[in-house]
Amino acid sequence: MKELTFIKANKKHLDAIVELEHAIFPILWTKSQVAGCFGRYKQVWLAQQGEEIVGVLFLLIVAGVCEILNIGLVPKCQGQGIGDVLMNKVVEMASKQNCEEIFLEVRLSNKNAQRFYQKHEFDIINLRKNYYTTKNGGREDAIIMQRRLK
Repeated sequence: MKELTFIKANKKHLDAIVELEHAIFPILWTKSQVAGCFGRYKQVWLAQQGEEIVGVLFLLIVAGVCEILNIGLVPKCQGQGIGDVLMNKVVEMASKQNCEEIFLEVRLSNKNAQRFYQKHEFDIINLRKNYYTTKNGGREDAIIMQRRLK
């Protein structure tokens, strides 16, 4: 695996992030939703291998809590351990900012992601009914997961 580097994204990266979203996620955030992730408490990080952007992290860090708003890798990089590097980066950043816990939501149907998060010490703590929109316009529940850092 090539070395992974991280860049804190800003609005000049907006088009690249939207393009990356199209390569990674089945249900896309709008450009304005992505643009809303550059603020006082929200952070967007890009993961690069060489010159290629291969992953993205959307984080909200406030009052001792880190929430993973979105995390993803381009399909060709999945299953190579790069996701572990991304998650370790989240834990490192949250710890440096004195967070006590990390939260995230994951689709009830996304069993692979649930196993990945459990491997990284996340526990299921609750269910959020009808949280996600599906491709066909329906709704899907989210599992809320938490990892304590302290």
